[in-house]
Amino acid sequence: LGKFVLENSGSHMAKLMGSADVLITASGLTKYEAALLGLQMIILPQAGYKKLLDGFEDQQLAEIVSEKDQSSAVRLSALFQKVFADQDLRRRFSRRGKQLLDGKGLERVFKYLR
Repeated sequence: LGKFVLENSGSHMAKLMGSADVLITASGLTKYEAALLGLQMIILPQAGYKKLLDGFEDQQLAEIVSEKDQSSAVRLSALFQKVFADQDLRRRFSRRGKQLLDGKGLERVFKYLR
């Protein structure tokens, strides 16, 4: 698959995300940062959180790994290989994230509250 870096957390996460091709993450807030950066994601949601991610999959922002696939090394490996090998898929996901998330959500909230 190539070179990869496993990071649990850290103060340099933004730098890592800025230089990454693909992010493998849980269903936390990191997915919004990655979408804003146009970073292709593979999301492995915790049990019961899949429904919260339907919009990410529907809007083609990420590959969401089902609980069934998470428990199968063969299916998980096939998904990773598909995403890492398909540059066009990663470009589409990147463009889509940048289109949908512009980083101005807080401004819109304040404008609405005024």
